[in-house]
Amino acid sequence: ESYYTDVLNGVNGREFGYLNEDSELQRTVIEPENGYSLVSTLDVNIQQIVEKYIKQLDEELSDGPNQELNGHGAKNIAVIVMNPKTGEIYAMATNHGYDLSDPYNVSSWYDQDEVDALSEEEQAVVYNDMWSNFCVSYAFELGSTFKPITVSAALETGSINPDDTFYCDGYEFITDTRINCDNVNGHGMETVREAIQNSCNDALMQMSYLIGPANFSRYQQIFNFGLKTNIDLPGEARTDSLIYTEDQLSTINLATNSFGQSYNVTMIQMITGYCSLINGGDYYEPHVVKQIQNENGNVIETKNPVL
Repeated sequence: ESYYTDVLNGVNGREFGYLNEDSELQRTVIEPENGYSLVSTLDVNIQQIVEKYIKQLDEELSDGPNQELNGHGAKNIAVIVMNPKTGEIYAMATNHGYDLSDPYNVSSWYDQDEVDALSEEEQAVVYNDMWSNFCVSYAFELGSTFKPITVSAALETGSINPDDTFYCDGYEFITDTRINCDNVNGHGMETVREAIQNSCNDALMQMSYLIGPANFSRYQQIFNFGLKTNIDLPGEARTDSLIYTEDQLSTINLATNSFGQSYNVTMIQMITGYCSLINGGDYYEPHVVKQIQNENGNVIETKNPVL
Protein backbone atom coordinates (compact mmCIF):
# COMPACT_ATOMS: atom_id res chain seq x y z
CA GLU A 1 0.00 0.00 0.00
CA SER A 2 2.83 2.37 0.82
CA TYR A 3 4.56 1.83 -2.52
CA TYR A 4 1.34 2.24 -4.55
CA THR A 5 -0.22 5.09 -2.55
CA ASP A 6 -0.72 7.33 -5.59
CA VAL A 7 -2.45 4.50 -7.48
CA LEU A 8 -4.77 3.58 -4.63
CA ASN A 9 -5.71 7.04 -3.40
CA GLY A 10 -7.40 8.47 -6.45
CA VAL A 11 -8.03 12.22 -6.77
CA ASN A 12 -10.08 14.35 -4.38
CA GLY A 13 -12.92 16.32 -5.93
CA ARG A 14 -13.03 20.06 -5.40
CA GLU A 15 -15.11 23.11 -6.14
CA PHE A 16 -13.87 26.65 -6.57
CA GLY A 17 -15.11 29.88 -8.00
CA TYR A 18 -14.61 33.57 -8.49
CA LEU A 19 -16.67 36.68 -9.07
CA ASN A 20 -16.56 38.11 -12.58
CA GLU A 21 -16.69 41.82 -13.42
CA ASP A 22 -20.48 41.73 -13.06
CA SER A 23 -20.12 40.25 -9.56
CA GLU A 24 -21.50 36.95 -10.83
CA LEU A 25 -20.16 33.80 -9.24
CA GLN A 26 -18.33 31.60 -11.73
CA ARG A 27 -18.10 28.12 -10.27
CA THR A 28 -15.91 25.25 -11.38
CA VAL A 29 -16.39 21.71 -10.11
CA ILE A 30 -13.79 19.00 -10.54
CA GLU A 31 -15.29 15.60 -9.91
CA PRO A 32 -13.44 13.14 -7.67
CA GLU A 33 -11.80 10.11 -9.21
CA ASN A 34 -11.80 6.82 -7.38
CA GLY A 35 -8.48 5.13 -6.80
CA TYR A 36 -7.53 1.92 -8.53
CA SER A 37 -7.30 -1.57 -7.06
CA LEU A 38 -4.26 -3.83 -6.99
CA VAL A 39 -4.14 -7.51 -7.87
CA SER A 40 -1.27 -9.10 -6.00
CA THR A 41 1.02 -11.86 -7.17
CA LEU A 42 0.76 -13.46 -3.74
CA ASP A 43 -0.77 -16.92 -3.62
CA VAL A 44 -3.02 -17.10 -0.56
CA ASN A 45 -2.41 -20.81 0.00
CA ILE A 46 1.38 -20.53 -0.26
CA GLN A 47 1.39 -17.41 1.92
CA GLN A 48 -0.65 -19.16 4.62
CA ILE A 49 1.66 -22.18 4.58
CA VAL A 50 4.71 -19.94 4.90
CA GLU A 51 3.21 -17.99 7.81
CA LYS A 52 2.13 -21.22 9.51
CA TYR A 53 5.61 -22.70 9.52
CA ILE A 54 7.33 -19.46 10.46
CA LYS A 55 5.08 -19.32 13.52
CA GLN A 56 5.67 -23.00 14.26
CA LEU A 57 9.47 -22.61 14.11
CA ASP A 58 9.35 -19.45 16.21
CA GLU A 59 7.39 -21.30 18.91
CA GLU A 60 9.59 -24.39 18.79
CA LEU A 61 12.70 -22.31 19.39
CA SER A 62 11.15 -20.04 22.01
CA ASP A 63 12.62 -21.97 24.94
CA GLY A 64 16.13 -21.47 23.60
CA PRO A 65 18.82 -19.09 24.84
CA ASN A 66 17.31 -15.93 23.34
CA GLN A 67 15.15 -15.07 26.31
CA GLU A 68 15.41 -11.35 25.57
CA LEU A 69 13.26 -11.91 22.47
CA ASN A 70 10.03 -11.97 24.50
CA GLY A 71 9.06 -15.54 23.66
CA HIS A 72 10.35 -15.58 20.08
CA GLY A 73 12.78 -18.25 18.96
CA ALA A 74 14.88 -16.05 16.69
CA LYS A 75 15.45 -12.37 16.04
CA ASN A 76 14.46 -12.86 12.40
CA ILE A 77 12.74 -15.72 10.60
CA ALA A 78 11.83 -14.91 7.02
CA VAL A 79 10.73 -16.68 3.84
CA ILE A 80 10.30 -15.64 0.21
CA VAL A 81 8.76 -17.79 -2.52
CA MET A 82 9.28 -16.55 -6.10
CA ASN A 83 8.41 -17.78 -9.58
CA PRO A 84 11.82 -17.99 -11.30
CA LYS A 85 10.28 -17.57 -14.76
CA THR A 86 8.51 -14.26 -14.06
CA GLY A 87 9.83 -12.66 -10.87
CA GLU A 88 6.36 -12.88 -9.28
CA ILE A 89 6.44 -13.17 -5.49
CA TYR A 90 4.10 -15.96 -4.34
CA ALA A 91 4.78 -15.52 -0.62
CA MET A 92 6.80 -13.25 1.65
CA ALA A 93 6.63 -13.24 5.43
CA THR A 94 8.65 -12.76 8.61
CA ASN A 95 8.11 -13.37 12.31
CA HIS A 96 7.69 -9.60 12.78
CA GLY A 97 4.02 -9.39 11.90
CA TYR A 98 1.90 -6.71 13.54
CA ASP A 99 -1.70 -5.54 13.61
CA LEU A 100 -2.21 -2.99 10.83
CA SER A 101 -5.15 -1.47 12.72
CA ASP A 102 -3.01 -1.08 15.87
CA PRO A 103 0.54 -0.54 14.57
CA TYR A 104 1.88 1.04 17.77
CA ASN A 105 1.10 -2.07 19.79
CA VAL A 106 4.51 -3.73 20.03
CA SER A 107 3.70 -6.04 22.93
CA SER A 108 4.46 -9.16 20.88
CA TRP A 109 8.15 -8.18 20.91
CA TYR A 110 8.61 -5.59 23.65
CA ASP A 111 7.37 -4.76 27.12
CA GLN A 112 4.89 -1.97 26.42
CA ASP A 113 5.66 -0.12 29.67
CA GLU A 114 9.35 -0.07 28.82
CA VAL A 115 8.61 1.26 25.35
CA ASP A 116 6.34 3.98 26.74
CA ALA A 117 9.22 5.12 28.95
CA LEU A 118 11.56 5.61 25.99
CA SER A 119 12.25 8.92 24.27
CA GLU A 120 10.57 9.64 20.93
CA GLU A 121 13.80 8.84 19.08
CA GLU A 122 14.19 5.54 20.91
CA GLN A 123 10.55 4.67 20.29
CA ALA A 124 11.04 5.35 16.59
CA VAL A 125 13.79 2.72 16.52
CA VAL A 126 11.45 0.20 18.15
CA TYR A 127 8.57 0.95 15.77
CA ASN A 128 10.77 0.83 12.68
CA ASP A 129 12.13 -2.51 13.85
CA MET A 130 8.56 -3.81 14.05
CA TRP A 131 7.38 -2.34 10.76
CA SER A 132 10.43 -3.06 8.60
CA ASN A 133 10.39 -6.00 6.21
CA PHE A 134 13.50 -8.11 6.84
CA CYS A 135 13.17 -9.68 3.38
CA VAL A 136 14.00 -6.43 1.61
CA SER A 137 15.39 -4.02 4.22
CA TYR A 138 18.09 -5.95 6.06
CA ALA A 139 21.29 -7.67 4.99
CA PHE A 140 22.83 -10.86 6.37
CA GLU A 141 25.54 -13.41 5.62
CA LEU A 142 24.28 -15.84 3.00
CA GLY A 143 26.35 -18.80 4.03
CA SER A 144 26.10 -21.99 2.02
CA THR A 145 23.12 -20.84 -0.05
CA PHE A 146 25.69 -18.90 -2.09
CA LYS A 147 27.65 -21.98 -3.15
CA PRO A 148 25.67 -22.67 -6.36
CA ILE A 149 26.41 -19.08 -7.43
CA THR A 150 30.14 -19.69 -7.01
CA VAL A 151 29.93 -22.94 -8.96
CA SER A 152 27.98 -21.24 -11.76
CA ALA A 153 30.63 -18.53 -12.02
CA ALA A 154 33.34 -21.19 -12.14
CA LEU A 155 31.56 -23.07 -14.92
CA GLU A 156 30.63 -19.98 -16.94
CA THR A 157 34.18 -18.63 -16.91
CA GLY A 158 35.66 -22.02 -17.80
CA SER A 159 37.60 -22.04 -14.54
CA ILE A 160 36.35 -25.58 -13.92
CA ASN A 161 34.71 -28.30 -15.99
CA PRO A 162 31.64 -30.26 -14.87
CA ASP A 163 33.69 -33.46 -14.62
CA ASP A 164 36.50 -31.96 -12.50
CA THR A 165 37.15 -33.40 -9.03
CA PHE A 166 38.30 -31.82 -5.77
CA TYR A 167 39.76 -33.44 -2.68
CA CYS A 168 38.36 -32.35 0.68
CA ASP A 169 40.49 -33.17 3.71
CA GLY A 170 38.31 -31.07 6.02
CA TYR A 171 40.05 -27.72 5.81
CA GLU A 172 42.19 -25.28 3.84
CA PHE A 173 45.22 -23.45 5.19
CA ILE A 174 45.54 -19.90 3.86
CA THR A 175 48.79 -18.36 5.12
CA ASP A 176 48.48 -19.13 8.84
CA THR A 177 44.69 -19.39 8.95
CA ARG A 178 42.88 -22.71 8.99
CA ILE A 179 39.39 -22.55 7.47
CA ASN A 180 37.36 -25.65 8.17
CA CYS A 181 34.81 -27.48 6.12
CA ASP A 182 31.59 -28.33 7.89
CA ASN A 183 32.85 -31.92 7.83
CA VAL A 184 36.17 -31.48 9.63
CA ASN A 185 37.07 -35.11 8.81
CA GLY A 186 36.78 -34.34 5.11
CA HIS A 187 34.51 -35.51 2.31
CA GLY A 188 37.33 -37.11 0.34
CA MET A 189 37.37 -36.91 -3.47
CA GLU A 190 34.30 -35.14 -4.86
CA THR A 191 32.87 -34.21 -8.22
CA VAL A 192 31.50 -30.72 -8.74
CA ARG A 193 27.98 -32.09 -8.25
CA GLU A 194 28.99 -33.83 -5.02
CA ALA A 195 30.66 -30.67 -3.72
CA ILE A 196 27.28 -28.94 -3.97
CA GLN A 197 25.41 -31.94 -2.53
CA ASN A 198 27.80 -32.12 0.43
CA SER A 199 27.90 -28.32 0.84
CA CYS A 200 31.68 -28.63 0.94
CA ASN A 201 33.57 -25.51 1.98
CA ASP A 202 36.92 -27.04 1.07
CA ALA A 203 36.00 -27.75 -2.55
CA LEU A 204 34.41 -24.30 -2.93
CA MET A 205 37.57 -22.61 -1.65
CA GLN A 206 39.63 -24.54 -4.18
CA MET A 207 37.25 -23.39 -6.92
CA SER A 208 37.63 -19.77 -5.78
CA TYR A 209 41.39 -19.90 -6.42
CA LEU A 210 40.67 -20.96 -9.99
CA ILE A 211 37.97 -18.32 -10.52
CA GLY A 212 40.19 -15.51 -9.22
CA PRO A 213 39.24 -12.08 -7.81
CA ALA A 214 38.40 -10.44 -11.15
CA ASN A 215 35.88 -13.05 -12.31
CA PHE A 216 34.44 -13.57 -8.83
CA SER A 217 33.77 -9.84 -8.46
CA ARG A 218 32.38 -9.63 -12.00
CA TYR A 219 29.87 -12.42 -11.36
CA GLN A 220 28.70 -10.88 -8.11
CA GLN A 221 27.81 -7.85 -10.24
CA ILE A 222 26.20 -10.02 -12.93
CA PHE A 223 23.95 -11.55 -10.26
CA ASN A 224 23.23 -8.00 -8.99
CA PHE A 225 24.48 -8.57 -5.45
CA GLY A 226 24.83 -5.33 -3.54
CA LEU A 227 22.34 -3.41 -5.69
CA LYS A 228 18.60 -2.96 -5.46
CA THR A 229 16.37 -5.37 -7.35
CA ASN A 230 13.73 -2.60 -7.77
CA ILE A 231 11.01 -4.71 -6.17
CA ASP A 232 7.78 -2.74 -5.77
CA LEU A 233 8.05 -2.53 -1.98
CA PRO A 234 9.32 0.34 0.18
CA GLY A 235 12.56 0.29 2.13
CA GLU A 236 14.69 -1.90 -0.11
CA ALA A 237 18.33 -1.75 0.99
CA ARG A 238 21.44 -1.43 -1.13
CA THR A 239 24.37 -3.44 0.16
CA ASP A 240 27.12 -2.44 -2.28
CA SER A 241 29.23 -1.17 0.64
CA LEU A 242 29.03 -4.68 2.17
CA ILE A 243 30.39 -6.45 -0.93
CA TYR A 244 34.11 -6.92 -1.51
CA THR A 245 35.56 -5.18 -4.54
CA GLU A 246 38.05 -6.97 -6.75
CA ASP A 247 41.07 -5.34 -5.07
CA GLN A 248 39.71 -6.35 -1.64
CA LEU A 249 39.43 -10.02 -2.58
CA SER A 250 42.60 -11.31 -0.99
CA THR A 251 43.05 -15.06 -1.03
CA ILE A 252 41.42 -15.44 2.36
CA ASN A 253 38.51 -13.10 1.51
CA LEU A 254 38.00 -14.89 -1.79
CA ALA A 255 37.96 -18.24 0.01
CA THR A 256 35.37 -17.22 2.62
CA ASN A 257 33.28 -15.35 0.03
CA SER A 258 33.07 -18.53 -2.04
CA PHE A 259 30.82 -20.14 0.55
CA GLY A 260 28.88 -17.02 1.47
CA GLN A 261 30.72 -15.67 4.50
CA SER A 262 32.27 -12.31 5.43
CA TYR A 263 29.89 -10.18 3.34
CA ASN A 264 26.18 -9.36 3.42
CA VAL A 265 23.27 -9.13 0.97
CA THR A 266 19.49 -8.98 1.31
CA MET A 267 17.09 -11.89 0.95
CA ILE A 268 15.45 -10.37 -2.10
CA GLN A 269 18.85 -9.93 -3.79
CA MET A 270 19.65 -13.56 -3.04
CA ILE A 271 16.42 -15.15 -4.27
CA THR A 272 16.35 -13.02 -7.42
CA GLY A 273 19.92 -13.94 -8.28
CA TYR A 274 19.23 -17.57 -7.43
CA CYS A 275 16.17 -17.65 -9.69
CA SER A 276 18.27 -16.39 -12.59
CA LEU A 277 20.71 -19.22 -11.90
CA ILE A 278 18.05 -21.94 -12.13
CA ASN A 279 15.94 -20.52 -14.98
CA GLY A 280 18.76 -20.55 -17.51
CA GLY A 281 20.23 -17.09 -16.96
CA ASP A 282 17.32 -14.62 -17.11
CA TYR A 283 17.29 -12.01 -14.32
CA TYR A 284 13.71 -10.87 -13.70
CA GLU A 285 12.75 -7.87 -11.59
CA PRO A 286 10.80 -9.19 -8.59
CA HIS A 287 7.32 -7.79 -8.06
CA VAL A 288 4.27 -8.25 -5.81
CA VAL A 289 1.63 -6.60 -8.01
CA LYS A 290 0.54 -8.10 -11.33
CA GLN A 291 -2.45 -5.91 -12.28
CA ILE A 292 -3.98 -2.52 -11.63
CA GLN A 293 -7.76 -2.40 -12.05
CA ASN A 294 -10.37 0.36 -11.99
CA GLU A 295 -13.51 0.34 -9.86
CA ASN A 296 -15.33 -1.77 -12.47
CA GLY A 297 -12.66 -4.44 -12.50
CA ASN A 298 -11.27 -3.43 -15.86
CA VAL A 299 -7.53 -3.89 -16.22
CA ILE A 300 -5.75 -0.55 -16.42
CA GLU A 301 -2.23 -1.94 -16.38
CA THR A 302 -0.66 -5.38 -16.42
CA LYS A 303 2.70 -5.74 -14.72
CA ASN A 304 4.47 -7.96 -17.21
CA PRO A 305 7.78 -9.58 -16.24
CA VAL A 306 10.68 -7.14 -16.56
CA LEU A 307 13.84 -8.84 -17.80
